[in-house]
Amino acid sequence: SVIATDENNCSVSIEVAITEPEELDISSQFFNVSCFELNDALIDLNVSGGVEPYNYFWSNGETTEDVSNLGVGSYSVLVTDSNDCTETLEFEITEPEELTISETHTNVSCNGAMDGSIVVSVSGGTGDYTYVWQDMMPTDEDYESLGPGVYSVVVTDGNDCSVSIEVEITEPEELTILGSSIYQRFWRTN
Repeated sequence: SVIATDENNCSVSIEVAITEPEELDISSQFFNVSCFELNDALIDLNVSGGVEPYNYFWSNGETTEDVSNLGVGSYSVLVTDSNDCTETLEFEITEPEELTISETHTNVSCNGAMDGSIVVSVSGGTGDYTYVWQDMMPTDEDYESLGPGVYSVVVTDGNDCSVSIEVEITEPEELTILGSSIYQRFWRTN
C-alpha cells in the first residue's frame, strides 16, 4: 500500500496485492526397458503449477511432455513455463539381464527305449519363467521319458521376453546277434 500527500496535506492511498503462481512442480512415472537390449522404456511427466504453456527440453533432443522408445541410459528434462521459471528432473533407465538358456540331456540308453531326458537352465530376464515345449508337455524345465527326436522349448519371463532352445535326443543302433549255422550244429551234437 502507498499514501501520496500533496503540499496542502491532501492525501490519497492505494493498496495493491502482488500474487505469484503456484510452484512449478513435476511428477513422473517411468517404465524401464522390458527385455535386454530393447528400446521400449517410457517416461511419463505430469507438470503442474507455474504458468502454462510449458516447454520441454529433453537431453535426447525430444520436446514433448512424454518420451517413449528409450534404451538404457541417463535422461534429463528441463521444463520451462511461460514466465521462464524452470524445473529439472533426471532419470536412470535400466534393463533386465539378458535372458539366456542352456541344457543338459541324456540320450536314450537302448534302441527303442524311452529313457531320454532334458533339463534346461534359464537365467536373467524378469520374474517367473513359463516353459512351453513343442508338444505342450511338460510345463517346467525338466522333460523325461523321451524317445529319440528333436525337442524344443520356449521360455518366457514376466515381461514376455522369450528365449528358446532345440535339443536332439539320439538312441544307439539296434542290438543284433548274428549267428552261424555251423555253431548251431556244433552245440546240437555235443
